[in-house]
Amino acid sequence: MLGEGVSEDLGWVQEPEHKNLILGHAWHIFGEGPEAVDNVTKARAEVEKALREIGLEPDASFYNLCCSSLMNDTFWSKDVFRLSEAPFNAGTSETIDLSNDEVAESSIIHWSNGRLVPSIGRRDWRGIPACFVPSQPWVIRVMFACSEVDRDNPSFSHKRKFLLPIWDEIQESPTLAFDKTDKVEYKLIAVVRLRDEKLGGNDYVRTYSPYGPNIIPEYEPSTIMSQKWSAESEGKHMLFYGLPPTDLQMTNTNNFPEVAEPEIVDEALVEDFKEFMANLRGSETLTQAEEEPSSSVTAVTSSRGQYEGLH
Repeated sequence: MLGEGVSEDLGWVQEPEHKNLILGHAWHIFGEGPEAVDNVTKARAEVEKALREIGLEPDASFYNLCCSSLMNDTFWSKDVFRLSEAPFNAGTSETIDLSNDEVAESSIIHWSNGRLVPSIGRRDWRGIPACFVPSQPWVIRVMFACSEVDRDNPSFSHKRKFLLPIWDEIQESPTLAFDKTDKVEYKLIAVVRLRDEKLGGNDYVRTYSPYGPNIIPEYEPSTIMSQKWSAESEGKHMLFYGLPPTDLQMTNTNNFPEVAEPEIVDEALVEDFKEFMANLRGSETLTQAEEEPSSSVTAVTSSRGQYEGLH
């Protein structure tokens, strides 16, 4: 979600919205009530129509939509989401031009077979010895795959944070060189359990406050949100990390469970309260109707008062 005024300040956010209705629909704030539900239905229909026009099916998987060229062109290739600065040839120091899809793809970190696949530093890129210097993106995406027999699968508490190194250029070096000077700690903000033909099930999403708690929405549809899975379970997950809030201080995010228990609501008590409020409003309306004279009586009284005053 974008705060008020952020869209206008960024500029690039508004332009992609016209090219990609997914963005506007994703961070639009819909209200409650019949009219709001109708607006959501209409907006979703517009998104589905737009997706079909460019060859994307609305029921495509989260991964296929999130990593599509549409999302890469209008969102993930933007500078604020780039995992690294523009890469350069380690042999010639020449900048390597990347397409929007390549920028987005190179910004995804992969965890496979119990280890992180190198995404920054010196590595081969399309047969070129390339150097990827880490930046500080707003969001980091990590593709996490683990099997049932994977003993090196980190616990959820270890997945709560991601440390991204900071590189500073060594000015006095005769050649282009960098030194690792510090690390930036990112906090987990969302986990998506990707649908799997073998394991079955849908795409499921779970969101977190950067302070640690699992966020429980007011409306939690079982088709996309479920408590019956874990980020430690077998399968593929896409983890999203964000920069920590400045006032996090000594808050330990591990003090919170992976899945928050839903609030216990006494439905009978809620219904009784609604009935009480409805009866109260009804009695107030009846009392006002009995106390207030009709408009014609009020007019006569007012006129009589004026005449009495004149005489």
